[in-house]
Amino acid sequence: MPNAIDAPFSASYISSFSNIKYCIAGASIIIIFFKVYLKIACFQYLLEIVVSSFFYCLFHIILN
Repeated sequence: MPNAIDAPFSASYISSFSNIKYCIAGASIIIIFFKVYLKIACFQYLLEIVVSSFFYCLFHIILN
């Protein structure tokens, strides 16, 4: 029964692919916000949040 064997792999592939799409979409939205609010005082704080969440997302994709 190849379907029973292939199903978990394809589900895992699809979920990691959608995670990558969400990472890219989130990064694009964040870059737009940075362009708009570049001169706000909390820019560095926001940048730290973005970088840490991006690496969390990246490692989550790599480890799964």
